[in-house]
Amino acid sequence: MKKVGVIVNPVAGHGRAKKALPAVVEMLKKAGMSPKVEFTESKGHAVKLAFEMSKWADLILIMGGDGTVNEVAQAVIKTGTPITALPLGTGNDYVKFIYGEEKDWRKVFDRLFLGGKTQVKLVDAGVVESNLGVRYFVNGFGMGFDAYVSMRSKTIPLLKGDILYFLSVVLGLLEFEPPKMQVLVDKNVFREGKFTVCSVGCGQFLGGGFWLFPKASIVDGLLDVDLVDKVNFLTFLKKVWLTFQGKHLNEPEVHYTQGKTVKIKSDVPAYFHVDGEDSDVPVDSVAINVISKKLPVLMPLESTHF
Repeated sequence: MKKVGVIVNPVAGHGRAKKALPAVVEMLKKAGMSPKVEFTESKGHAVKLAFEMSKWADLILIMGGDGTVNEVAQAVIKTGTPITALPLGTGNDYVKFIYGEEKDWRKVFDRLFLGGKTQVKLVDAGVVESNLGVRYFVNGFGMGFDAYVSMRSKTIPLLKGDILYFLSVVLGLLEFEPPKMQVLVDKNVFREGKFTVCSVGCGQFLGGGFWLFPKASIVDGLLDVDLVDKVNFLTFLKKVWLTFQGKHLNEPEVHYTQGKTVKIKSDVPAYFHVDGEDSDVPVDSVAINVISKKLPVLMPLESTHF
């Protein structure tokens, strides 16, 4: 009987994860699994839980959003314990990239545990180094405006998903002044200027549905870089709409490339986020590298969305 550690963020998806837990436990047992449940209690707690579960679990099932996936990844990149997740958070960017557009957690569960062919695949992650230390990401990184939008979204009650993040973007455009940045890719200067968007990714989605990196693959050993020049309000709203569809790359204000290393320097300290988890303290530079095929993820055998 496979031992499954279940990490539940009780506030994820405005309580959706906690509400779904009894059904998930029952379904795991019917699938021949032996689940043990732990709840996160504070920011960073899932990292500790994942390290502990890695001592005995064959698989860690994440019931939370991208932030919870990010915390668990901090541990399993080092321990090698496979992970998987259900779409029970607010944004669910990682689940969307791995499992497609399916939003019904029961259907995702069925594909993973009830008869569907699965595989544990080693996929890429990113690592950010700054004077705050080292942090891994599985979806992406954003500095400046991206981080402001992430923080702003946490102050808006009741809303969730695409509507929440779209409103956060609109408020960010009205409130945020981007710093001047220099972006180096593979040690060469890629762009300098004020960027409304300054993002680096492994996965294709970031920020709760924004298709920022439509060329990204989590098995190619590359980071994708997406920059958008500072533009006026209406022009950027157009970019937002195109980004939801992954059709923004041909816009003249968008600069996109790929590489193995990225370094970002800001003329004033700026906040950043990894997978929507905020830095809390601003920094003036970061170094980002790809970690190739180090994150073990259970996924359907037919997954080709990378």
